[in-house]
Amino acid sequence: MRPTKFENLTFLKTQAVRGKHSFSTVRLLKEVQQLEQEKIPFSNVAILPSTNNVYKWLGLLQGPKDSIYEGLYIRFELNLPMNYPQQPPSSINIVGGTVEIPHPLIFKSSICLEVFQKGKDASSGWNSLYTIKSIV
Repeated sequence: MRPTKFENLTFLKTQAVRGKHSFSTVRLLKEVQQLEQEKIPFSNVAILPSTNNVYKWLGLLQGPKDSIYEGLYIRFELNLPMNYPQQPPSSINIVGGTVEIPHPLIFKSSICLEVFQKGKDASSGWNSLYTIKSIV
């Protein structure tokens, strides 16, 4: 699954130039361009920033074939802090639906991953080298 082209690159570029958080928005602009050019390996996922908020990304995950999740489509929202990538995403939530998904990392509508935690040492938790592509 490949994301459709992000139509509002002008918005992102304006945010990168004018914004108080220009490092963050420039980084996000690069990540959008990378996602448009390269498929996310081993996954059926598409993700792009919302049209009016560069810190809110919307995604769609398709369940893999030959699994209990085959035929399942999950919409999700990834919320990033203003100081991304120094800080991990603030949340990743499943949106639009009340289907219970049997998975050990999903609690109600939240997805719990160690990578979203600020690590106590360099070997665990969030690292600013992670990208949106690497976490989805």
